[in-house]
Amino acid sequence: PIAAGLLEAGHSVQYENHFLYNRPVINLLVEYFVDPAFVDDLIEKKRTLGDDFAFGVLVTEDVGDPLVMDNPSFPGRLANLRRVLAVADFVWSLVPADVYTSIVPDPARVAFLRLGYVHALAEKRRAGGQDIDVLVYGQQVPRRDAIMAEIARRGWIARSTLGVMPDYIRVDMLRRAKLILDI
Repeated sequence: PIAAGLLEAGHSVQYENHFLYNRPVINLLVEYFVDPAFVDDLIEKKRTLGDDFAFGVLVTEDVGDPLVMDNPSFPGRLANLRRVLAVADFVWSLVPADVYTSIVPDPARVAFLRLGYVHALAEKRRAGGQDIDVLVYGQQVPRRDAIMAEIARRGWIARSTLGVMPDYIRVDMLRRAKLILDI
């Protein structure tokens, strides 16, 4: 929705972490910098090209959450994030941005992002209505399994997106859900 809103407003934007483009394209990267080689390349490209290479980072996690940022499954995630934020043109946060203003050298580049409506993404609902009470968004892990079991125990219909799946299936599940739980 963020990239679609920017495109609808007339900006040239791309939102893949694998392909980076020079101006006039704005590169919107979603935080998940576990590959130090990618971070090195990104920082070098910014150092070399300066303003001719514009990128921002969309952060979706609480940087102070040790379950995410200090998780041994993602070594270097927080250190890499700090390196990237030091050179990013802008940082948009989906969680309260106060902690990010203390990490980024110029706090004016940090903003809490309030999501809004994007006409281009409006699609008609399929027949059948909302038959999923709670959609647990993300991969199945023991923590989410326990939550889904509790939801089912209470008599609600719970489903999970099960991680990566084709867009048309994921979008269909999102449309059918009364509540989306993103943990």
